[in-house]
Amino acid sequence: STQSTWGKMIGVLLPGLKLQCEFEMIKPDQGILTVIDPKQYTSLGLFLNTPIPDPLLGVALYYSYPPYTALEFIGAISNQRPSDIFYTHWPINPIVNVLHEIKLVVQLEPLTTLAEKNRAKQRHRFKARFCKRGGHQFVQLHGIIQQQPGNSIYNSSTKYI
Repeated sequence: STQSTWGKMIGVLLPGLKLQCEFEMIKPDQGILTVIDPKQYTSLGLFLNTPIPDPLLGVALYYSYPPYTALEFIGAISNQRPSDIFYTHWPINPIVNVLHEIKLVVQLEPLTTLAEKNRAKQRHRFKARFCKRGGHQFVQLHGIIQQQPGNSIYNSSTKYI
């Protein structure tokens, strides 16, 4: 059966819980798992117990929250990288950290599709880090915050360019 194939092939590990290998199959290539109180999980592990029979496919991991109309990409594994640990950011996500439950979705997808999703995720991370670092520089360069000794962000020996 599809359920037993997925159960043998993929595992999810949430810190403090036993290994999860039983997915509710909603399509032949897609299974879901309910996560209770997601705000307590900063990371999770995803791994293959057995290789994926089709070497051109990988397993994408998503999460979804009510009303369950969209999937948020977390990451992917494949025969070439059969396990990984992913940071969820659920404790600081204002949409997720107030929810009682969310759904994890595992889905078989072509490796080419997963590669593009991973690249897009990396670009998003880079932009977020750049904005976080660059915002302080922008404030300093444009004098938005009055620079005075004793101001917590002021340091006369720091160069921001």
